[in-house]
Amino acid sequence: MKGILLALFLFAAVAQAVTYTGDGTYEMQINESVLADNHLVVYLKGIDLVNRSANFSVKMGNYDAGSPTIGENRSWSNGNLTIRVNGLRAIFISFHRTETRANVTITSAPETVPTPTPTPVPQEINFYNISVRPGYEEAYFSFDTDQVCYSYIYYSSNLSEDPVHWREFSNPSRGYRLHHEHTVGSLQDGMAYGYRLRCVNGTTGLEAYSSTGYFSTPPHVPVISGLREVNVTNQSAAITWQTDVGTNRSIVFYAVEGHGFAQVEFTEASALSHSRRLDGLLPNTTYQYKVRTCRVVCSDSGVATFRTRANPPPRVPTAPYVSFNTGDFDLAHGSGATIMLSVMDTNPGGSIASSSISWQDGGRMHNFTPVMGGNSRSFLPPAYSDNSVASLTFQDVGRHTITLSATNAAGLSNTTSITINVLPKTRCLETSARYYPQDTDCNKDWAHGGGGGSIGRNNHIDRCNAVEVCSPEIDYLNWDAESCCSGWYDFSDLPEQRYYSYDKAAACDQAVAETRDLAVRNLSISNSMKLCKAKYLVKGIGTHGIYMKDYYTAETCCKGDCEDYPHWQSWNPWPASNIKFSELWCYWTDYGTFNRPKDGWWNSDTDPSDNNMAIADIPTHASINIMNTGTCADYSFAVATALRKAGYGDWEIFSVSAPCHRFNIILLPGASNYTFIDTTPAAEDFFVGEGAEWDCDGHNSHCSFYGDKCSNDRGWWHCPDVQGCD
Repeated sequence: MKGILLALFLFAAVAQAVTYTGDGTYEMQINESVLADNHLVVYLKGIDLVNRSANFSVKMGNYDAGSPTIGENRSWSNGNLTIRVNGLRAIFISFHRTETRANVTITSAPETVPTPTPTPVPQEINFYNISVRPGYEEAYFSFDTDQVCYSYIYYSSNLSEDPVHWREFSNPSRGYRLHHEHTVGSLQDGMAYGYRLRCVNGTTGLEAYSSTGYFSTPPHVPVISGLREVNVTNQSAAITWQTDVGTNRSIVFYAVEGHGFAQVEFTEASALSHSRRLDGLLPNTTYQYKVRTCRVVCSDSGVATFRTRANPPPRVPTAPYVSFNTGDFDLAHGSGATIMLSVMDTNPGGSIASSSISWQDGGRMHNFTPVMGGNSRSFLPPAYSDNSVASLTFQDVGRHTITLSATNAAGLSNTTSITINVLPKTRCLETSARYYPQDTDCNKDWAHGGGGGSIGRNNHIDRCNAVEVCSPEIDYLNWDAESCCSGWYDFSDLPEQRYYSYDKAAACDQAVAETRDLAVRNLSISNSMKLCKAKYLVKGIGTHGIYMKDYYTAETCCKGDCEDYPHWQSWNPWPASNIKFSELWCYWTDYGTFNRPKDGWWNSDTDPSDNNMAIADIPTHASINIMNTGTCADYSFAVATALRKAGYGDWEIFSVSAPCHRFNIILLPGASNYTFIDTTPAAEDFFVGEGAEWDCDGHNSHCSFYGDKCSNDRGWWHCPDVQGCD
């Protein structure tokens, strides 16, 4: 071969060239080349001192002969050129610089660079020095290959499984090399595994598999610690302990001291902490115990002892526990007091045989059985099975003692009491009303002159007569609501002389059930009681037709709004009521040529002929107790009256005047928006949105009200927004 030139490429921009003659051995640095005038170039790209190999780039004319990586003391040849790496070393230059060098022998064939020939067939990859060192949950693999390659490990504990399905392990950070080391984790201790090695040469694409090898992880013997007994009683004890590795099967051995061991075996899901309760033990007795816990192999604890407790002395039955949720307090006359009480028997297996809540008021003794949570008559949920809620409103001013008594199945009784001081009246002073709102300024009912300014739709009825909060004659509605929501179901027999039947209990059942969905969870006890009363009263006036029923069409006909006037003028036989409608006066002037009379009026509860029913807004007590029916205005005033007397504020319940119709809006406890009520007749209870439509000079709905069209016993109000209305 002709003379060989060696150019040394340093990190500087221009490399210095050195001329060589003939084949030979050279000390080369990284980025250095051996050049021949026949355009042969051998270029050292890098040195790997860990794997003891050097990487070259070889070109022969325009032919790229490849980029062989040659191990120390190994050779590479393509038939025209042979490169042998004799040795690798690092030379210390200074504290800031170390150079790595390769001792290389280059031998060229005598002829010139040959015409490119096909890439030679790669040699087979061989594995040797294979070593496996298994631990409890991992195995360390070490092996060598005679070619630089990327290695994989395939392994499985299912030795009958086809190796093609074995799990694969690889470590990309290890790269291509001759010496390979890997640690395979997440193995099961005490388990036999099969494995195969695979190596892939990224340059040649050649891959090879080793033959199947085998190894076994050693079993992890559990170490038991913290063995002790807890929660020792006269008949039982719990044995607890810990292990340093998860175990799945344990046995507790126990015996009366000096006797043979009994055992309790159980399985668990690879637990580190363990506990087993021993039952049926003898009282006041010393027991020996030990545990055995197993993973692949088992280990035993030492023997420990404990002594069960002596039997407790016989328990003396105790009287029931009874209490109120409040102490003594003052109460404004006309207001209801909502109280919660508790009754329970604390004896094991005991029960309450009887209980009662009692107080004196209105010239008689009231005595009821508390209805506990979970009962169908209570709005308290089952979680309150030891509690009851009661609403109390008093007729008499002064101090009232409320007594709670209970007797258990053992015949033992207990009693407690609170005192409620009812303050003197400050509202409805000229009536004997028992129920009325504290924010009203009315002092009279219709019978005593009412007054307060007109809120009538059809005639000029005064607000204290229309929303008749001071009337004692309709207090029984609020007693019925109070009795319903307290669970007593002690309903009054009013109104009397009905020609139709009604069921107060059915209305109450519905009201209680609808309140139970919100009680306690979303509302306070007092607000739950307030909601229940509203539910019952609206159903009683509306959908259940208890206090009012049907629609008084004759009243509108008297005004001349019906074609068949003579028929409706006869009044009977509809609607059903306790009044003789034929005795009511309808003011008109001519039987033949009908003239519209002036607005109606109500002057007498006893003389029907003294009243004019030509579209008359009448007092609420008359609508409920005498007429038992009415038009939309009468129903609306009745609802507003009943709910005001039930404790709803002057800003919470209104009678609403809309085109050709009257209904109510209410702000229910816990709500942020007002809700509609329409009971004309039995239309709907509570609803939001437009509701039903009616024709009155065009289509109208419940959202058709506007401005200052809301009223109650406090007069006219600007109507608030209602949910569902724009």
